[in-house]
Amino acid sequence: MLLLSIHLGMNHAAVRAVSMRSLNRQRANIVLSNLMASDRVLTPVQVSREEHIFEAEGALRTAPNGPVVGVCKIGVSLKALLETLSERHARSGAMQLENVDLSTLTHVFRHQSYILWCSTAPIQIVIALKQGSTAESQLQAWYHALLLAKKLSEPNLGKVPDDDKRLSVDSSVAGKRKLLLAHVEATLDHTSRSFGAYAKRLRAAGWDLDVAALETYSGSRIIVAGSDGTQRMQS
Repeated sequence: MLLLSIHLGMNHAAVRAVSMRSLNRQRANIVLSNLMASDRVLTPVQVSREEHIFEAEGALRTAPNGPVVGVCKIGVSLKALLETLSERHARSGAMQLENVDLSTLTHVFRHQSYILWCSTAPIQIVIALKQGSTAESQLQAWYHALLLAKKLSEPNLGKVPDDDKRLSVDSSVAGKRKLLLAHVEATLDHTSRSFGAYAKRLRAAGWDLDVAALETYSGSRIIVAGSDGTQRMQS
């Protein structure tokens, strides 16, 4: 038992001593949450000191050393994206898309190399990557997911206000979807305006943004046909 304890302790120390320059999900959470909270860029050495040996897969932490506020899956198939967008019939299991306009969502992300959507209570975000997405664009998508999770985890911001006259004509589900889409668009706008400068600062701090480390396995890619991004999609 003594030798086993020494062996495990040495392995733990060896793992903690490694400083990786690529950004996997946990390191991306640490780096980006510090940027969001204090506009501070951590180096690979600094991040290695804050990493946990075990971390829940896809966990989203929007504050430094904060709790898990949601889960994100990146590189999902078109089918998985549609399942998140849809409501399933209780008996048949069939998907209903009456409350979702997929063409609207593809139009929102027409200039991005990914499409993002989520469900709430609990917060679960899925990111479908378009064909040709780069490692840096995948990191941008993860940053967008963190911003959205932070917004939805704030009190009342993820709920439809009872006195909101603009949403009173919609059903409960449709109203929530409309508000959720507004949050997605607002956080996308913030992401588009801020990520370019963040990426430059991350590279200057020693991070290699050309290594794709956010996917734990080879994910799917979707193809959007048509110049307006609304004609046809396939995975």
